[in-house]
Amino acid sequence: MAEKGELRLFLGIPIPTQMAESIESFQISQPTQEGIKWVPKANWHITVYFFGGVAEEMLENLQSLLELAIREQSAFELDFDAYSWGPSSSSKRMIWARFIKTESFKLLVQRIHQLYVQIDPHKQMRKSPLPHITLARLKNLQFHNEIDLSHQIIDKKLSVDQLVLWKSELLPKGAEYKLIRRFWLS
Repeated sequence: MAEKGELRLFLGIPIPTQMAESIESFQISQPTQEGIKWVPKANWHITVYFFGGVAEEMLENLQSLLELAIREQSAFELDFDAYSWGPSSSSKRMIWARFIKTESFKLLVQRIHQLYVQIDPHKQMRKSPLPHITLARLKNLQFHNEIDLSHQIIDKKLSVDQLVLWKSELLPKGAEYKLIRRFWLS
């Protein structure tokens, strides 16, 4: 949660329209049940790095740091793996569109963290994230047998040629993301 005067920020990979439409067909095919809160398509992304609360006056520094971290980053691809329970099959709190973690993704996360700790030395490096799109949050597990995770998508390759710095605002109706800046990969 961001404190007053802070922005709740994260860096992510936007989902291209064609892939989003394919994923949306999975979402539409699932039963509508109380206890499943489907994430709106407008909020779909793959988180690269969650910064959390960042003081507004540090935003310019953060953007400069991201320019530096991304300067030498080549575009890369992520391959769709499967729809799955998140964060694990034994802890079914979400439904994910999971991608295979590549060395490029892992190194990008590490590079951003190494530079970000210069701004926030207290930021702990978590385990490198598994690239995924959160499609739903589950409030109860009574219905999980009715969810069909075997659905496939048409285009399994996600070309990562840009990253987006988003501001997340937590509203009563759910999170709303606002684009702050787009960073293109070489």
